[in-house]
Amino acid sequence: MWPWYERACATALRSLGCTVVEFSWCADFFKWTAGRVEPIPRSFALRLQNRLLTGPALKTLNENLIRVARAEQPDVVWLCSATHVYAKTVLQLRNLNPQPKLVAYANDNPFGKNAAYWRHFREAIPLFDHHFVYRDSNLEDLRRLGATNISLLRSYYIPGEDFRSTPGPGEERFIADVVFAGHYEDDGRLDALQDVAASGVKLNLFGGAWPANVPRDSPLRSPFAVAPVLGDEYRKAISGASIALCFLSKINHDTYTRRNFQIPAIGTFMLSEYSDDLASLYQEGVDAEFFRSRQELLDKIHFYLTNTAIRERIAAAGHRRVVEDGHDVRSRMNSFLRDAWPQFRATAPYDNYPESAAGSRHTS
Repeated sequence: MWPWYERACATALRSLGCTVVEFSWCADFFKWTAGRVEPIPRSFALRLQNRLLTGPALKTLNENLIRVARAEQPDVVWLCSATHVYAKTVLQLRNLNPQPKLVAYANDNPFGKNAAYWRHFREAIPLFDHHFVYRDSNLEDLRRLGATNISLLRSYYIPGEDFRSTPGPGEERFIADVVFAGHYEDDGRLDALQDVAASGVKLNLFGGAWPANVPRDSPLRSPFAVAPVLGDEYRKAISGASIALCFLSKINHDTYTRRNFQIPAIGTFMLSEYSDDLASLYQEGVDAEFFRSRQELLDKIHFYLTNTAIRERIAAAGHRRVVEDGHDVRSRMNSFLRDAWPQFRATAPYDNYPESAAGSRHTS
C-alpha cells in the first residue's frame, strides 16, 4: 500500500542481485483518489471484507497467491503484514514443490491493541521457517505461539527519499522552529504539542487524524489545514524546521520508529521521546536528544533553539551515525538475506541502489 515499506524493500533486494516478484492485493480492495492521502475501499462489500478478514475477495486473494507461487517457484516467499493470508494458504505454500522458505514480517504489532485483526497470521505462526520482528517485545510473543527462528529487523531510512530538501520561495508553511510530522494517537502527544505551541515556539504539525482530535481553542489550530505530508513535502517539512520531534506509538508498544532514522538522515536535529532501545542506538546529547516528560521537552526545545551551534553539531553527528551504522534500507535487506537465506551472497555493488545525489550529503 505504501511505497516506503514493501516496495522499498523490493528495490533494495534487487540492488543486491535478487530477482523479486511482487504480489500485491491492495489495489483489489482500495483506490486512491485526488486530494486524499489515504486510500478508500472500492465498495462497501470490500470495506466489510477487509474489516472482517473473510469473504470472496479474500478467497480470491489467497488463491492468486498460491497460483503465482506455483508459477514462479521462488526460493523465498516473504509475507509482509500478512493479515489477509489464511493459515491454510501458508500451509499450501509449505507443500509446494520445490518447497520455498517461508518468512514473515510485520511493522505493526500483531500482539498489540489491534491483535484481533491479526488472527490469520497468529494461527499461521508455527508454519513459517523464519520470523522477522520490528520490536524486541515481539520476540517472546512469537516464541509463545510456536515460532522458532526469529530475528530483529528494524525499520530504516531510504537514501533516495530521505535527504535534505530546503523549502523555497512560496513554501513558507514548511518553515518552523519545531515540527512534528506524524499521526495523532491518544498517548499524551496532543497535550505535549499544545504545551510547545503555547510556549511561543512556532510549531508545524502534519499528519493524520489531528483535525478531529484537536480542540477548537487549542494553540495547535493554525491557518494551514493539518494533513499528512508525503514525498518531497515530508522532506521539506523536516528540513524546514530547526528541531524535529518524534513520539513513540503506545498502540504498537514501540521503542523506536522509522522517523528515528529518517530525521537524522535528512539532517535535522532530532528530539525524540526516550526509550532504552533508542539510547542504545544514539548517544544522548551527542548525535540525538531525548525527552522523558513534557517539561523536559519544553526545556530542551528552548535550549537548542537558542544554541544553534550545538544543535547543528548534534544534527550533523546524527546524520553520520545513521549512515555509518547502516540504518539504510539496503543494509537492512542485506541483514534480512543473511538470516532468511544464508546461502545467498550479494552480487551487486552498493551504488546499484537508486538514490538521489542529495541523499549522501548533509547540510546543516
